Amino acid sequence: MYSTCESRRAARRFETLSRKIQRLKGVLMDISLKGEEDGLQITRFLRSQARFRATPIIAVTAHASVEHQRTALEAGCDAVLTKPVKRSQILSALAQARRAAPIPGILH
Repeated sequence: MYSTCESRRAARRFETLSRKIQRLKGVLMDISLKGEEDGLQITRFLRSQARFRATPIIAVTAHASVEHQRTALEAGCDAVLTKPVKRSQILSALAQARRAAPIPGILH
């Protein structure tokens, strides 16, 4: 069973994720978030923290280019899914990332 947490205000995203991520099995990160920080900056922050290095982070983007995918993987995302995303794709990416953790670089 999966549950979600959401943070719409950029200034609170780090705080929200820091509090809730320990209970989560992974993070579904919109890499084009608007505000003070984008999804790639938040991903880099999470990967810089020892307690979040093995947490699967799945990037979601409307940009299908190889360059966008590479940028997300280099930031620390474990997988990249292009919108629109099906539930089965999310579950598959999370399962693969958890099996491979903490090695980033799964490309979907």
